[in-house]
Amino acid sequence: MARIALLLLAFTTNVTAQSPAAQRPARADDLTVFVQTVGPGDMVWEYYGHNSIVVLDEKSGQGVSFNYGIFLEPSASVFLSGKLLYRVAPMDAALELQEFRSFGRRVWRQKLQLTAQQKQQLIAFLEWNVAPENRHYDYHYYLDNCSTRVRDALDRALGGQLRTQLVRPIDETFRWHASRLSRPVWSLWAGIQMAQGLTTDAPITIWEETFLPGILQRELRQVSVAMSDGSHAPLVISEEEFAPLTGTTELVEPAEPPSWLWWHLLVGLLVGGTITELARAQRRKLLLIATAFWCALSGAVGGLLVYLWWGSAHAYSANNMNLLYYSPLDLVLLPLLALSIVTGKCGRAAFVVAYAIVAMALIGLLLELIPALSQTNGSLVALAVPIHGAVALVARDFWRGAAEPAPAPEAAS
Repeated sequence: MARIALLLLAFTTNVTAQSPAAQRPARADDLTVFVQTVGPGDMVWEYYGHNSIVVLDEKSGQGVSFNYGIFLEPSASVFLSGKLLYRVAPMDAALELQEFRSFGRRVWRQKLQLTAQQKQQLIAFLEWNVAPENRHYDYHYYLDNCSTRVRDALDRALGGQLRTQLVRPIDETFRWHASRLSRPVWSLWAGIQMAQGLTTDAPITIWEETFLPGILQRELRQVSVAMSDGSHAPLVISEEEFAPLTGTTELVEPAEPPSWLWWHLLVGLLVGGTITELARAQRRKLLLIATAFWCALSGAVGGLLVYLWWGSAHAYSANNMNLLYYSPLDLVLLPLLALSIVTGKCGRAAFVVAYAIVAMALIGLLLELIPALSQTNGSLVALAVPIHGAVALVARDFWRGAAEPAPAPEAAS
């Protein structure tokens, strides 16, 4: 266990202050392994919670937290590319615990019942994993993150016992959880729901659900493991909870996804109704602003969805039915409809494109009736369809001459 002792010493911030008596090889019996789970924080990337593996030397009090949530190059362009590089880093467990609590985050530590051999296997793997040549990994929000890394390391040490007990189907999906946890910020919720394709609506297992630290914490309480004498015992011996420090604000994790279908439908109807009324009242400037804004917004969203599907590494953005409701074709419609409203030209082209956009949306609604193509995007559809319909009616009326083009300015006498 000499290498374990070196790890415990090397990654504690007060190594130089250790007494010679404390700098001794740790025995397996002296080491305790915990799964540390951290509640959500108030930053966007903290909404899903966090976890790590903590190895504590009970006699010296030294502890190392193996943190798989260290990300590199946190920029918008890197995130959009989907090529997110993360790494594992050993942290001082006591200082890390204090820091989480100071930011208003609740922390739990689950003490695990592991044999000496399992401890050695786990810590040897963690020691290998933090080496410079092994510490980086390609992050994936559902399949490979801080929680799945903790889960997989434990399962490796337990000889697959964890996975065997957690591969059970559930009703929830990746999208359901993402919707639930992004609920506090509408823009974040809308962006995630817009960017995710059909794959996130597929059924998952509890094993897959443990991409969330809180779910892994819950499930570890139910896991039993085989002991060296052939008996079975609970994996979690005990659990300790550390409340946020006094004076901090704790974020409560939402229990259910939001239900914004009717609000979105109301907004869609109001915007669509406003557009048709502006056309009827010949308020051309306001009509131009309203239709241009919607076409630019919908078209830009559609262009981004195309990039996420075909140009990025975001696998779960593929097969996205939202492209039928938010289309890059709106960027084609924008100048055509503007010319039709202002000059009376390009009316037929604007009409054809506008009705093609509506036709795509209607096709999307029909495809939703097929279970394999049903995507949980009702709120986004309810917002877009009424506005697309109103824009199409405006394009039709200007093409047919129901609204006369603006008169040309009179020549100066």
